Amino acid sequence: MAHCVNPNWPDWDVSASTNHKEDKKAAMAVFGKKEDRRNRMNVPDDYINVDRYRTLLDKYYLQCNEIERKKVEFQDLKDLFKHELRVEFPNSSEERLQAMAQRLLDEKLLSDVKLKRFPVQHESFKPNLSLTTGDRRYKQYYHPGAWVYMENEGRFAWSCCMNYKEDSKGCCYTVKNPDNWCLNGFERYK
Repeated sequence: MAHCVNPNWPDWDVSASTNHKEDKKAAMAVFGKKEDRRNRMNVPDDYINVDRYRTLLDKYYLQCNEIERKKVEFQDLKDLFKHELRVEFPNSSEERLQAMAQRLLDEKLLSDVKLKRFPVQHESFKPNLSLTTGDRRYKQYYHPGAWVYMENEGRFAWSCCMNYKEDSKGCCYTVKNPDNWCLNGFERYK
């Protein structure tokens, strides 16, 4: 297999054999690199606290024992959940009732742990956004007309809406926002 683009480039080594001298040298170099890494990562035993170290098998047995303890300790509560679920779902199989009761028991135990950690329900670490995101805008009503005596009516009324009460609400409004920035008085002087 020769290069067709430039004849000066070295050709491909098309041999399928792995017993060449170069292949053995490359394999020994890779082995040496991996052996150096293995020696570097293989720390002596004095760095490991053997008293506190637990193997994967030990952790597995601890978890199995914890599950068994929980099953025995909370069996009466689980039976109560299963009885209530049987009333609610009469056509469910025993396996499904068992699974739903186990899920309810796990959720109850998790909520108990949460209550121990956070005893006050209404307190949280979330900021109270209602203080900053509340909209304090309001409508202010007014009469654009004048309070004058109407000759044809024979009484006083507003000229805009003909309302006969001087202290009436108003027929027009403007929206007032107390949170608006007031830029009055900050004009630029030259």
